[in-house]
Amino acid sequence: MKKDILWHGIIVPAVTPMKDPYTVDLTAVQKHFDYMIDGGVNGIFILGTTGEGPAIGHEEQRKFIREAVKAVSGRVPLLVGISEASGADTLEVGKFALEAGADGLVAAIPCYLPPSDEDIYSFYQTLAETFPDKVFIYNMPGMCKVNLKPELVVELLKLEGIAGYKDSSGVIGDLKYVVERTAKPCFVGPEHLTMDAMNFGAAGGVNGGANLYPELFANLVKAVDNNDISARDAAQKEIMSIQKIYGPAPNANSCICGLKLELARKGLMQNITAFPLQPLKNPLY
Repeated sequence: MKKDILWHGIIVPAVTPMKDPYTVDLTAVQKHFDYMIDGGVNGIFILGTTGEGPAIGHEEQRKFIREAVKAVSGRVPLLVGISEASGADTLEVGKFALEAGADGLVAAIPCYLPPSDEDIYSFYQTLAETFPDKVFIYNMPGMCKVNLKPELVVELLKLEGIAGYKDSSGVIGDLKYVVERTAKPCFVGPEHLTMDAMNFGAAGGVNGGANLYPELFANLVKAVDNNDISARDAAQKEIMSIQKIYGPAPNANSCICGLKLELARKGLMQNITAFPLQPLKNPLY
């Protein structure tokens, strides 16, 4: 990781453009990334949940990683999701991503066999030793069947090679517990919680809505950093208003599909999702 990187603000979990359900649309990457970066975001995170990472074949993942490195071109930090069902695959994708030029890695616990706390600690200890100062812990209980206990996360963040933490549990009290006990950067996933999380010291948000509205989310960060309460509250109100695109009962699939439909309407990519997820034909609102 470059020593001058400041992990702060809005890191966008980029939606992956597809040209068919099995193939990444590499021709759409530059336009989408330019749109987000020009909007003022502080980083890009590919192949996460919003990016359908685990649903995309390994060869296509690698093509996308290479194209993302070119598209970002050092303008903002680039994180790559390496969450896999296999710990061995996690290590393999991580090595490829760093060799390709990524600045950091984001890893959820392997999602098929439920791990014990000892398994979880061993997993992140191995990642920290293999990729020192590159790895962000990713708590995503909705997809991995395990909610990392905040006490365990604090211990994991003590590992010298762990760079930070992303919490998508939606339990803001657990994130606050962690933030109060570590100096390492901690990010929140659910975008409606970003303002509250930053108010108690979180580094920022990994917010899917910034794919569509990068300036809005960048403005929220600026307002919080400047303690501009009026601008902060106005940005938060607008962020709450866009939650409708995810449907009345948001989940990972509805968020992916809602974003892809709206991004297609903006002309940034096609409304195609990775197999077997079916795209939306009509908005959820």
